[in-house]
Amino acid sequence: MNCPVKIEFRPEVDEDIFDYFPILSATGEIHIPIECTCKKAIVTTQEPVIQFGNVIFGEKKTLELSLLNAGALATNIIMKSLKGQIL
Repeated sequence: MNCPVKIEFRPEVDEDIFDYFPILSATGEIHIPIECTCKKAIVTTQEPVIQFGNVIFGEKKTLELSLLNAGALATNIIMKSLKGQIL
């Protein structure tokens, strides 16, 4: 036996929801996972670790870095140094 189930989501708070939809069957309770996430910017790089290799004091090494937004919310990216200076 099967039956269609329609679940409608209307967000009322701006937070992610990770829960389950409980269904009682003849063999026991079944939990169907539900994930409802807010739009967000997810800025990533192609490589999770940026390797500069060996750099000796006084030398300079430059790498090209591509930042990607894998989320659904557009964003402007501002890079700062550890001292808070905008790069």
